[in-house]
Amino acid sequence: MIVLAVVPGCPTILGVHDVLPSGCTVIYMPPRNDGGAPVIGYHLERCFLSGEWKWIRVNDNPIIGLKYFVRNLDPSTQYHFRVAAVNMFGLGSFSEASELITTDQHGGELKKWHWLSKLPI
Repeated sequence: MIVLAVVPGCPTILGVHDVLPSGCTVIYMPPRNDGGAPVIGYHLERCFLSGEWKWIRVNDNPIIGLKYFVRNLDPSTQYHFRVAAVNMFGLGSFSEASELITTDQHGGELKKWHWLSKLPI
């Protein structure tokens, strides 16, 4: 019996949430087809306009799980995201790009944690 296995299909990006000046959370669903081997993780890319749209890998190692907080984004900048699944046979095709988001101009992270300054020490 011959069993053919291949790279996984495309995941689906559900949305981009918790947008701050320097980061956001990307949520996605696994591919319908795992290629005959379990998905071991995901690679995420971001894209922004810098003369031309250019895709840049966000993570070095496969992400475990179906959401990821992307760090080191620039404030007041527009981004798209896309994700690809990985199995033992390699990297599958990337999803369609997410909707275009714009990071906050300033203050989102500071406002989120402002209550810490009111704690007695």
